Amino acid sequence: MSRSKESRRNHSRSHKESIKPTYTPTPSKADPKIRSTKKYDSALLFIHGIGNQKKGDVLKSMANPVAKHIIHVAEKYDWQTEVEQETPSSPIIITARRMNHSKTTYLDECIWANSFPRITFWEFMKWLAVRISSPIVLLIPDKGDIQVIRREFELHKYFSVKAYLKLSGVMLRVLFRLFLLFGVSLLVSTAPLLLFQFLLNSSTGLRVVVIMLILIAMSCLVSLHKKANYFAHVPAAIMPSHGEYMLDTVKDAIRRTYRLTKRPTLIAHSQGGFLAYHALKDLSTKKRPKWRLFGVGSGLRPITFLDRLNNRWALSLWWATSLYAFLAIGSLLALLNHADFGKNLRFAGIHLYFISRAILGLPLSSAEINYLSEPLRQQSHTFLSQVFYLLQYTIPLPLATILLGIFWIVANRSSSSPLLFDRIPPLKCVSNWTEVTTSHDLVGRLSLAPLPSQARQQDTSGLSNVILDHISYFKTSILPIQIAIEALGDAQILTKSELDNERDDINTLNDQLNALSQRRWHLTTFIISALSAILFAIYMLRNGSMSWAFTIIYLSLAVTMVSVPCRLIEIALSRLGPLKPPSEINMMKQRRRISTHYRRMIVVGSAERCLGVFLAVIGMGSILATYIAQDIVVPPETKVAISPQSISNLWTLGVLALFGGVAVVFKYRLHPFLSLGLELYLSFRIVTAPSDGFSVIKPGLPAVMLTLFATTLITAIQCSRSLTQQNSTDSEAEYSI
Repeated sequence: MSRSKESRRNHSRSHKESIKPTYTPTPSKADPKIRSTKKYDSALLFIHGIGNQKKGDVLKSMANPVAKHIIHVAEKYDWQTEVEQETPSSPIIITARRMNHSKTTYLDECIWANSFPRITFWEFMKWLAVRISSPIVLLIPDKGDIQVIRREFELHKYFSVKAYLKLSGVMLRVLFRLFLLFGVSLLVSTAPLLLFQFLLNSSTGLRVVVIMLILIAMSCLVSLHKKANYFAHVPAAIMPSHGEYMLDTVKDAIRRTYRLTKRPTLIAHSQGGFLAYHALKDLSTKKRPKWRLFGVGSGLRPITFLDRLNNRWALSLWWATSLYAFLAIGSLLALLNHADFGKNLRFAGIHLYFISRAILGLPLSSAEINYLSEPLRQQSHTFLSQVFYLLQYTIPLPLATILLGIFWIVANRSSSSPLLFDRIPPLKCVSNWTEVTTSHDLVGRLSLAPLPSQARQQDTSGLSNVILDHISYFKTSILPIQIAIEALGDAQILTKSELDNERDDINTLNDQLNALSQRRWHLTTFIISALSAILFAIYMLRNGSMSWAFTIIYLSLAVTMVSVPCRLIEIALSRLGPLKPPSEINMMKQRRRISTHYRRMIVVGSAERCLGVFLAVIGMGSILATYIAQDIVVPPETKVAISPQSISNLWTLGVLALFGGVAVVFKYRLHPFLSLGLELYLSFRIVTAPSDGFSVIKPGLPAVMLTLFATTLITAIQCSRSLTQQNSTDSEAEYSI
């Protein structure tokens, strides 16, 4: 069925091509080296993404980092290198010599930014209006989530705790994206209203200044849109009347490159990945070399998804799916709205109160027990009735699911083109296809439309930012090193054994950087979630309960506003710490640093992480207990004296335990002497606090005992693991000697 769809699609495109308007871009002057018949041992062609790049820009931003690593690795194996480049916009030719052998590598660029006519503003608005629901695709599980789900179901670990935790992590990530997308949408939509209200309540002089600034900003945006017109690049690529000019430019560059070598490599970034795919798809493989293709943060999947929406069946199906998503979210909100959110929050507060009193070591009075236990008893009697009452709000959802399934079957049988979840066809003229992206790239991580099994997907490290990751592959990742190694292998500068060793080293380094990057990302996400929850709890304590609609709005805005400074701090730390990729200058030093941090991370096992959760809970309870102790009414018969010194030390101990437990959960090692030393000092201050009665448990003593117990166990397990790892390393070294 896919072949018939594809053939009909090609026929449609050929018909549109015959009626496309005449537009002849200004031909660029061909470089003399391009017209020459000289053969190179390997050739690399770089294709840029969205932007208005000029001659030499792609060579500077993409080819130069790769060329530096080619020179560095070649000289590492005693090759003498020479670099030839006539002008900054001319191709780069690297010649490597050793004894009687001479090998050349050719690096060139393809500039398609000025090869197509720009679409008008109204054409763009029409295109956007039809696809206004496309941002919902950001909520669909990305390629990493799909890999987790597929792996767990293939292993059939339906009753495994780890499997449930991983699947829960997928759901939490989708929920986090929902909050973030909703928060950004709220900020964008309400910004004009807030600005209008600000102008109404401000003075006349301030109004004039603000209005002048708004007019200047709007004029700058209009002029920038006319000059840059970035948003029109994607619509133009999927319009046959515009996209054919882009494809012709890319095809010409591809033809020039494969005439120069038997081992061509194509590196395509962002929208260039979409153009490179369609350019290679039309090439014949007879008597022509097969390409090595690197898709870098490739826009092949998302742009293909947008391209398929040109089909009315695919567009109708997507709108039906979008309405179904809104119905599902609305049913969930209605369900939660009738679940008495305030009462459930009160019950959670009751349990926290129990834990905090227990940490203080203070008994509950009889009045407190009756006051706290009665709501819990009432909740247990009404729970089942609430469940059956709320089931009525989920009835429309199964009916909508059935209707959507029927419509999906009808669309799949009636459509002549590939639909949303159909795989992208493979490429016959490609022998090695690698799609490289970070785990957080807003473009590269998307799962629609699915790639063919021919393409190998590879995660690389980056700044851990959904926007900056997409434009910094050749600055903050090891991708240039990887491309350089493959180019040296194609040029036969590296032997097979040397090439395998370099591949193993770079793959190991990539895995280590990815693990360290994911650890920091997960920690930052946890901090964002925790701070948002704290802000929400503070608001609830001050203003009382709120509706579920306002709860969703408040949490979305809190997550969005907290994410900005946390992610900026994360980006700043990524430029300095072990996540900074090695350059050709500090290669060995940075590799040793990365390996050291990675070994420290893998030492932290499941047992320490479970103890870290326990330690973090004790720390949170200790912090809450200090606030409860300030307003607590102690029964007179207990004769317990609460000292301010003891309470302040308990708060400090709680903060230390909380941060230490969270660090261990995310595989950060505790400093054994520093952590235990501080906890012993604080524990001594708590235990020796003055008290009127000596026959009762001192305030905070349970927290002291539990914190010291958990920290001591974590430290002992980590020390034993480190000794075991060191002994195994020493034995391996002796065996190799």
